[in-house]
Amino acid sequence: MHGILTITLRWFAVTIFLGCLCTYTVAPLIACQQDQVDSAPIADDVDESDPGLAALALAPREEDHDRLFRLLETAHLLADTGAGYEAARVLAALALRAGEQGPGREALHLLESWGLSIDIVRNGTPAALNAQVAQSRNTSAQNEDLRPHVYNLLAMRQYAQAASVLQKASQATKPEPPERQWGRLLRKFRVPEELANPDASLSELTRALQTGHEQNLLLRKSQILRVLDPEAGELARSLTHYLEPIQDDRNWQEENAFGRWVARGDDDHGSREEKPSRTELAAHAVRYARQLSSRVPEASQILTSLALAVAPKLDTAKEGTQGRTTNPRQAPEPLIHPWHAAEDAGAEVFRSGDLSIRTYHLELTENALAALREDPKEYVSATFREGDEVYQDVGVRLKGGWGSFRMIDGRSKAGFTIKFNAFEKGLRFHGLRRIILNNGTQDPTLMHEHICYKAFRDAGIPAPRTAYATLTVNGEPYGLYVQIEAVTRDFLKNWFSNPRGNLYEGPGDMLEWRELDRDTNQNSNRRLGLRRLVETIEDADDDAPWETLADHVSVEAFALFLALEQFVGHWDGYTQTNNYRMYQDPDTHKFVFFPHGADQVFDHVGSGILHRQGGILGRALVQTTSGRQHFLDAMQQVAAQVWNEESLLDRVAEAYLLIRPHIHSQVGKEPRDPMQFEEQVNRMLRFITFRRYAVLGQLKTARSDSSWRTRRHHDHLPSFLHRNHPDW
Repeated sequence: MHGILTITLRWFAVTIFLGCLCTYTVAPLIACQQDQVDSAPIADDVDESDPGLAALALAPREEDHDRLFRLLETAHLLADTGAGYEAARVLAALALRAGEQGPGREALHLLESWGLSIDIVRNGTPAALNAQVAQSRNTSAQNEDLRPHVYNLLAMRQYAQAASVLQKASQATKPEPPERQWGRLLRKFRVPEELANPDASLSELTRALQTGHEQNLLLRKSQILRVLDPEAGELARSLTHYLEPIQDDRNWQEENAFGRWVARGDDDHGSREEKPSRTELAAHAVRYARQLSSRVPEASQILTSLALAVAPKLDTAKEGTQGRTTNPRQAPEPLIHPWHAAEDAGAEVFRSGDLSIRTYHLELTENALAALREDPKEYVSATFREGDEVYQDVGVRLKGGWGSFRMIDGRSKAGFTIKFNAFEKGLRFHGLRRIILNNGTQDPTLMHEHICYKAFRDAGIPAPRTAYATLTVNGEPYGLYVQIEAVTRDFLKNWFSNPRGNLYEGPGDMLEWRELDRDTNQNSNRRLGLRRLVETIEDADDDAPWETLADHVSVEAFALFLALEQFVGHWDGYTQTNNYRMYQDPDTHKFVFFPHGADQVFDHVGSGILHRQGGILGRALVQTTSGRQHFLDAMQQVAAQVWNEESLLDRVAEAYLLIRPHIHSQVGKEPRDPMQFEEQVNRMLRFITFRRYAVLGQLKTARSDSSWRTRRHHDHLPSFLHRNHPDW
């Protein structure tokens, strides 16, 4: 009954809206023009038997221009509400009425995008025109959804899959030409239009997309060379002229006289100087790149790749190098931590290299639901199921903090902590005492923690493992969740030989050591190690605090942790003394820091690495001479040994292809917008691809020996590193 009432009300609202729209927008304009029909000439190509079109096809007057644009907007609204016939007639009249003026051109273009012409509109029936407009708009909407999907596949280097999606979409909408569907994408990647046809070679389309994507990456990366090495930047600037995308897909320097004149740098006096050929310029760039290989390996790699893209047949052996360089980073050396991840408890849930989506079911009684609404952080008894496995009397409570917490009210997507031994001692789930199901409300990608924590683990810093699961509560689908490894004694056993130390958690800094949350040994009030750390902080030397702080915190380990926080853009971590954890290892008596709550990362690729620190240990590191050097060294180490774009992109691709169908299915509580999902994934991919170059540019500036009289700041980074740079 409720559904029928809702549909009826919607139909009633749309009817009123259309009536008002025609009464106050379309009708006055038609009436106004109808008054002039007898005295004004009718355009030659107007059918006088159709007075509706004739009335709008009069020679336009200046004061009607804005009104015609508003009528164009009205046509869009009519189409949005399903009135395709009316929208098409308004557009046809506008095309005749406005001629070559802006509104006329826009109206004709929109009609053509719907597969219509003025003649078809004149002769078509309402039913036929409604069906044609609806079908065309539906196809267009599907392509709009697929376009960012294809961009993301290309950014993840999934070239064959991107080509397959593009070609299948073209086949589904045949005979509409690919240029209409994919024109912008094809131009951006310099792909010939004919390769997007359904009967074209899929392998050729794949190769073309790969070549275009790799060249676009080179063009972007080359911009950082002016920061890393000015001479390499100048060489790159000359080389990129040969790769710049152009309208007619021809090389502007070779095919256009004006372009050749600009490239040579001719002046008004007619002086001309012979410039090196494409091959000579590329050969010189390769030789210079070889000189950079030990000093600035990233610049060497970019410059070499750029030269070989410009001159693929270059004899690199003759120039002293063996072709395209591979990743210039050093082979990973043992990092500065003494701990290792054993990955014992929960290994089956958090399978390495075999990502899948598990299926969980919760059953809560009415009394349990009422108790959770009364006190969401207290465990209540529930039944947990996975397949044929049933776990009775497990503890369940709601999870989340400011911004992510949701009540269990039948509408919201609550997050859950499930403690298997809450009421039955010794009960485990694949060896785990507890599992955490994050609702991901602050992460449109549902991948930030999955990717970020992996980067920390690659650096040897303790960080939770992640997986994915769908959840139903009392048979009602709640949707897709990010399963986070709980930081319990199970977790500590995987990283430390002695897991019985004190584990603390933000928010708050250690200066408030009495109030800091403790996650282990909660039956004891002993905080002796934390108190001694605070006392040492208070007595530390202002200029060289780490001479005494190092007795409680390894400066190298802490610098690596803080550097990686800044690298991934975890602005809400220890930098804000909010989401972080610190564990005092009983064997070394030193505190180890590791990440927590990293669902808001990978945002601004050009964000500064020297953020103002809220935590006192962060200030002791970044704002002192010796500490700052440790921090910059750690940041360099992350860039050289930890941040591996290829493996990170592969991990994103694995998760993206797994969870995308669930996102687009819109099943569960608070379903997320698929387009927002695609956009935020693209933002994350751009961050991963270019972040290392942004950091290297900032490191060069931070280590600069330039005079204090010279103003330097990170706004001088290349434009593609800035927040508002368009990616699609």
